[in-house]
Amino acid sequence: DPFLHIWDERFHALVAKNLAHHPLLPTLYDNPVVSMDYNRWDRAIVWLHKQPLFLWQIAASFKIWGFNEYGLRFPSVVMASLLIPISFRVGKLLVNEVVGYTSAIFMLSAFYTFQLVSGVQGMEHNDLAFLFYVSASIWAWVEYEYSANSKKWRWAVLIGLFVGAAVLCKWLVGLIVYAAFSSQLLSDFKWKRFFHISISSAVTTLIVLPWQILSFKWYPAEAAYELEYNTLHFTEAIEGHGGEFFFHWDMIPVLFGSAVPYIIIPAMLGFVLLSKNRRVAVAFVLIPILVYVFYSLASTKMQSYPYVVAMPVIVCVAFLVEWLFRQVSSAFSSKFSRLALPLVLIALMYSNLRVTELLKVHTSYYGYNEYHEELSNNRLMFLALKGTLPSNSVLFNVSGRHYVEAMFYTDLPAYEMIPTPSEINQVLDVNMIPVILNDGRVEVPEQLSDDNRVLIIDRRIHSYH
Repeated sequence: DPFLHIWDERFHALVAKNLAHHPLLPTLYDNPVVSMDYNRWDRAIVWLHKQPLFLWQIAASFKIWGFNEYGLRFPSVVMASLLIPISFRVGKLLVNEVVGYTSAIFMLSAFYTFQLVSGVQGMEHNDLAFLFYVSASIWAWVEYEYSANSKKWRWAVLIGLFVGAAVLCKWLVGLIVYAAFSSQLLSDFKWKRFFHISISSAVTTLIVLPWQILSFKWYPAEAAYELEYNTLHFTEAIEGHGGEFFFHWDMIPVLFGSAVPYIIIPAMLGFVLLSKNRRVAVAFVLIPILVYVFYSLASTKMQSYPYVVAMPVIVCVAFLVEWLFRQVSSAFSSKFSRLALPLVLIALMYSNLRVTELLKVHTSYYGYNEYHEELSNNRLMFLALKGTLPSNSVLFNVSGRHYVEAMFYTDLPAYEMIPTPSEINQVLDVNMIPVILNDGRVEVPEQLSDDNRVLIIDRRIHSYH
């Protein structure tokens, strides 16, 4: 998709672009020329709306690939790719190699992961990074459970590393693997495990704490506001994102496919009852259950939230598919089974990928794709402005929240509103040129159109909010 998607990719892209120039100062408005209330996450100066790790990754990618859509999405491509061997290894360790392979096939073809990587699904790269680091922490924990005693401390350190990275992407749900890691202490307390959990927790703290201290020290007002705002997600439906208790259960078909709500409970039960290590299996299944319960209890509900536990869900579904295939194939010859399994997996992969839906969203295969074409045209228009306007311009009347893409593509400050005379004077006082985009949406006041200090250009922006 040769443009920035509106939710929330454009915001992450702009903040990461600014971070590439000053890594410890996350900003949305890097050059706030006009005096106004920069008091919302969608028009902030210092932008602490999300933890910074995934943004630092994008900023580093921009340094390598340039400030473009490929550089923006490259870290998500890498992390989504690494989820495939992680899923294979977890499925193999917990059950067998076929379950591992089936898990990898499902992760490879996960439609919702593609939507996050491409940026079209809200919270995209933030949720993808969160999914990756939580999945990696679960993998490291599973390796810990099956490794030799002499090597367990290494996996404990890796658990702490991945958990710290998860928290530094999207806060405290990233700690979820510690529920599984420590659950064994309830039935069989061992000082060595307690020591390893302590090591892991110390590593997590060393990763997470410095940014929290620095952000409160350097940006106290913004950090305090965001902490309070994040806390409200549990008690209030923020920005209208509410729903009933079973909201996330109803969203399972969107995240994982229409069949999963009907098979996930028997898949988890079978996974526990037929596993080679029931304690580990129970702790593994506990992870998605706890996450779903937590997000169901929270007042703010967004469909992507539980996708952080996609890997354990996929492994359980893969177990059920492998078990069912094994029961059916027992009635046939081994040669038939060897031929049938790849065909079954190919069919499941195609179904999981939802090719028709991908084509409708990302291409014009089924006819004119207005969203795709118009946002592409917006991008080309902004790039053209960068090549023609003076470098000290300030853009006004950029409709909707498209002022975010405007700043990303033009490197110019941009605002949604028609400026007042006093705002025009603020721009002129710092030797910058006020530029008003006249797209016919809002009539430019005669006082401004007659002011020869103001540059008015006719440009149409197709607005999607």
